[in-house]
Formats: sequence, C-alpha cells, structure tokens
Amino acid sequence: MHSCLTYFYVDVSQSTNFNLQQFCTALSLTEDDYLVCGNSNLRIGVNSSYDVDLNVMARATLACIWQQRTTLVDLKNHFGLVYYLVRVPQIYTDCDQPNPLLSLDADVVAFLHETGTLDDLDYYVY
Repeated sequence: MHSCLTYFYVDVSQSTNFNLQQFCTALSLTEDDYLVCGNSNLRIGVNSSYDVDLNVMARATLACIWQQRTTLVDLKNHFGLVYYLVRVPQIYTDCDQPNPLLSLDADVVAFLHETGTLDDLDYYVY
C-alpha cells in the first residue's frame, strides 16, 4: 500500500537569533501543530493520512499557517529561516492502488511562492 508523509519544515540552522516561543506565538501555533527536531528545527503540520492527490495532504499540512503568509515572510526575514514543504511518497510497484499525483495545484504553488518556501520531494519506489 502506498504511503506519504508531508510537513512544513523550518530550518533554523542559519539563524543566530531564533526564538521558538516568539515564532510560535506570532503564528498562533499550539504544541499540537509542530514537532521540534534536531537543532530546534521545526516540523509543522505533520501529516501521514495518505491521499492519492498529494495536494490534499499538502493543504492539510499547511492549514494552520495558510492564512499567515505575511507573518511567515516577516519571521523568515527576521530570523534568517529557510522553509520547505516536504513530501515523502513511498510507492510500491506491486500495489494495485493508483500512483500518487505529485504535481502541485496553483493555490499550493502560490503559497510556496508567496512565502519563499522550497518544495522538497523525496520519492521512494519499492
């Protein structure tokens, strides 16, 4: 059975002044909205509820920050952050399910463009 993981990744490795509390408060994030990993890097909106259309998964991942585009840009510039939309589909060749749709719809691409977010697609075939 195919699967996929999506999340919004905040890379703080280049920041010299990152403040997790200030970042989360500005975006109205609760502790249920994100995971801290590594050197304070964040995974926001982690989603493993597979849908053949990865846009559905991406929108679910971005839901808690979808309306926060200006704030995301301000925080990115203030703290020197790098943003990624991470999509990790796992495709099994012996599976009868249709393969996932990897192309992003215009509204998701617009969100990435407006917030300076990079698209990170890690595609695994088994």
